[in-house]
Amino acid sequence: MSASHTPGPWRVETTLTDSRLFVYGVEEGSLIATVHGPALGVTNNEPNARLIAAAPALLEALKHIAKVDLRGSDDLEHLVTLARGMQIVARKAIQQATNV
Repeated sequence: MSASHTPGPWRVETTLTDSRLFVYGVEEGSLIATVHGPALGVTNNEPNARLIAAAPALLEALKHIAKVDLRGSDDLEHLVTLARGMQIVARKAIQQATNV
């Protein structure tokens, strides 16, 4: 039996009292992960939390790229179009993961 992950999108929230970051799913109360930083001061764990939160988008991007069928594609224009589509999906997932 294979369990499935909590559906995306996931979001990052932070607390004002400490440096913990929480990753939640779209379902009410679906806590995915807690990313802890130092007890005092500024934490650098936000990139980790954003990467965790982007996991569903990254998985979907990889699935999209993996299912592209390149067999019999001798037409260069067609291959370029496929590559551009894959880049768009990958760049969106990377942007979500890095918040850039």
